[in-house]
Amino acid sequence: MMKKSVLFYGVFDEILKEIALGCCKHPGEKFYLQPKTSEAIKIIEDVSNLPLNLYLTTSENITTVCYQCEITKWENKQYVPPDYLVNLSNKMATLQPSETNGAFLSFNAEVSI
Repeated sequence: MMKKSVLFYGVFDEILKEIALGCCKHPGEKFYLQPKTSEAIKIIEDVSNLPLNLYLTTSENITTVCYQCEITKWENKQYVPPDYLVNLSNKMATLQPSETNGAFLSFNAEVSI
């Protein structure tokens, strides 16, 4: 059976560069990509599909897959405890400082903490 994959279009290149650099500096660490929607992505939400290959184009090069990684876990931030979101936001501030709002819940970056 063929493994399922997902493609995200138009991700900000600076965020992906930051994650790629972080992976080199901190092997084995988990990094976070926040889709700019509050809607669940069904193929990712179904844990039986994980791990899942993720292919990404950037906002600067939308027609070419520029990055590839593996989704190992999906979390709906609307249903996790507030203290978990605080810890996640703190971790992101350290490892992914371009995510200036930390863990947010909506496209307009309403901060969840």
